[in-house]
Amino acid sequence: MKNLYRLMSGLILFALLLTACATATPAPTEAPQEPVATEAPAPVATEAPAATEPPAATEEPAPPAEAVTVRMLVRPDEGGNVAKYAEQFQQETGITVAVDFVGWAEIHDKTVTTLASGGGGYDIVFIPNANAFEFASGGWFEPIDDMISEADRALWLAAVVDMYTFEGNLIAMPWYSGGAHFVYNTEVLEKAGVVADEILTWDDFMAACAKIKETGAAEFCFSPSAKYPGNFYYNFGSMVRSQGESFFDADGNPIFQDGSAALKVMEMFDTGIKEGYFDPAGIALDDYETLIEFGTGKTAFMINSTWSATQANR
Repeated sequence: MKNLYRLMSGLILFALLLTACATATPAPTEAPQEPVATEAPAPVATEAPAATEPPAATEEPAPPAEAVTVRMLVRPDEGGNVAKYAEQFQQETGITVAVDFVGWAEIHDKTVTTLASGGGGYDIVFIPNANAFEFASGGWFEPIDDMISEADRALWLAAVVDMYTFEGNLIAMPWYSGGAHFVYNTEVLEKAGVVADEILTWDDFMAACAKIKETGAAEFCFSPSAKYPGNFYYNFGSMVRSQGESFFDADGNPIFQDGSAALKVMEMFDTGIKEGYFDPAGIALDDYETLIEFGTGKTAFMINSTWSATQANR
């Protein structure tokens, strides 16, 4: 928001008023004497005043700036970054940042409801990549093309900028991007007699799962995550795309049904659950919960985000 202050200039004129006070004298009781001639007092020589410019206009003090607060709706796992930069932003601008953290289970519905009702007082909302088109199509956002100039576009991942560009306008500032990572637990694989470098195809992966099940090296080979759209993206979506097929064409029309990859992955899920390779609870687990499973040695493999893969390595 912008505050406009109108500066008023006033010209103050000062006037010196000279007043003379006369006191009445009593009437003389004797004959008046001839007045003594006196010379008029010579005027005191004074230097002629120099010509001066009119007094400069004085500015009235500007009214105190109105306190500004920026309200933000974001998921809690971004809390550390938000707190760090909110404090820095406030120090540099004097603008307060008020943040409402909402978990994955509620943030989508709350955001849609908030936007549809006129914003709910929020200035900034978090847009997961899985919801970018859905949120953008509501016409709720102001273009922010000036935040990434044309000259700087090449410094950004084109896919990330394009994802948040709607009808030719950038509507969101990308602040985090990552890929889908396939990670494995070295100790579990060694216990099962599986060599990680020999897993080159999904058939190799299923064969490794069979060995892990046979040796009891881990409770499950893998736990697909499908609780939220983004989780499904990282698992099912990555498995399909890794086989060279896409879900949609350039116009957004579905084309996955024309290939074999999507069906093959679904059949792989079906086999994995029936054979006890995959944790059937994965359908209701999010990326954090599958990360916990993997981190505690319950599963041998994990497909997850850059953040989750980094946490697993720690």
